[in-house]
Amino acid sequence: ENGRPSGWLLASSDHSTAEALATLRSGNEAGFEQAADCSPFVMFRLDRKGSCTYLNDRWTTLSGQPLGVAIGRGWLSLIEEADRKPFRAVTGAAHLAGKGWRHTFRIRRVDGSIRWVEAAAEPLGPTDEPERATVGVVVDVTAEIALQRTATAST
Repeated sequence: ENGRPSGWLLASSDHSTAEALATLRSGNEAGFEQAADCSPFVMFRLDRKGSCTYLNDRWTTLSGQPLGVAIGRGWLSLIEEADRKPFRAVTGAAHLAGKGWRHTFRIRRVDGSIRWVEAAAEPLGPTDEPERATVGVVVDVTAEIALQRTATAST
C-alpha cells in the first residue's frame, strides 16, 4: 500500500512501532530494540520455539513483571488460568501453520489485578528459514472491554 509494507502490525498510526518492525525486517536487531523501546505498546520477539527473546519496558509497566522474569517463558505465567488453553490453541495452530495470530485474553498483574490485552504476532523471514522469529505487539484493551460491557448491559 502506497509503497509501505502492509499487515496488521504496520496498520498502527504509531510511527515508532512501525519503524521498529521495519527495522527488524531489514535484519537490524539492535535497531529494532532501540525503536521498540520508543513504542507506546508492548513489543516482543519470540524464537522459533516460542520462547520470548525480547520484550520492551512497556511489559513491566503493563504487568508489573520484571523483564528478567518475563524473558523466556516467564511472561506466560501471567495469562489468566482460564485463558491459557485458548491462548495455546490459537498461538500453537498459527505457529504450526507458519502464520500470524491475534488473540484477546486476560493477564493477572503481579499486584493481582486483571488487565485485558490484545496480542498479535507475525513470523518474520522466509517460511523455509529454520531460525524464523516471530514479532508482536500487546495492547491493553481493558478500557475498551469495560465500555463494551457497559454498552451491552444497558441495552
